Amino acid sequence: MRAAGQSINSSQLFGVFDGHGVNGHHVSAFVSHTYPQNFQNALQEGQQPKQGVNDGIAQNEENAMRIAFRQTLEDLLHRRPVIECNYSGTTAVVLHIKEDALICANLGDSRAVLATRRNKGEPLNFKRESFVHNEDLTTWLCHPLSKDHKPNDPIEQQRIQLSGGRVAPYCEVNPVTGSRHYIGPARIYVKHGDYPGLAMSRSLGDMVAHSVGASADPDIYRKQRNQEQDKFVIIASDGVWEFVSSEEAIKIVIPFWHKGNPTQACEELTKLAVERWNREESGGSVDDITCIVIFLSHPSVFATLTEQ
Repeated sequence: MRAAGQSINSSQLFGVFDGHGVNGHHVSAFVSHTYPQNFQNALQEGQQPKQGVNDGIAQNEENAMRIAFRQTLEDLLHRRPVIECNYSGTTAVVLHIKEDALICANLGDSRAVLATRRNKGEPLNFKRESFVHNEDLTTWLCHPLSKDHKPNDPIEQQRIQLSGGRVAPYCEVNPVTGSRHYIGPARIYVKHGDYPGLAMSRSLGDMVAHSVGASADPDIYRKQRNQEQDKFVIIASDGVWEFVSSEEAIKIVIPFWHKGNPTQACEELTKLAVERWNREESGGSVDDITCIVIFLSHPSVFATLTEQ
């Protein structure tokens, strides 16, 4: 599990990378250190287009993010066998904060959400936003900046099946009766086998899953910033989102936004996630938890990171 923050041309780049598999911690560490430089290089390349080159030149920030993911995967594969990634990989959710825009790219089930605050009576866009909380004269809303990539999403599942993979939950077979019992979330398997069992449809690494339809092509979403309304962003691994909704997470952070304390906001959100894991798993295993809270409505970006 890794998180990264770096200045990029007078803007800010934040990311959460949640590793999985035996070498997942190595993959996430490599990606968190490699991606920012690849993004910087792609931005600079895009500012100086070369004649005759039609692919791979970043014409804008979105293209630069996509190119950086492609280059980071290539760099990771060149690290084999030092970092073996056939059955290990990482999620990635990266947020580029500019003065006029928020640009988010993601792979997997780590997530970024934006909290916006509107005056009561202003029009709401419930196609993209959801209600969180009312204060005296204002309404808080949740604006997703990323989309979770799950194998049973219709678009993701179609790509996997067309690539020769199959999507199903983990299956236990009774050795006596032969009956099947399905457990947990949808996963990616090869067509005639019980591996690799990846529970997300996009990632970096996971080359066996990628051979049957998993993808390293990120979804990218750009939102023009509203300096008056956009208040803070939460970026976190699925260790937070498994048992805490986006709306609930924002509601937890709001009091700490009023106090100007992102550190306490992170600590409180992480504490709640751990409590939910202990309750749901009866004191068993707790998933890795990484959380970044970024306050946007201050003279400069204030951010804090908590890992559990």
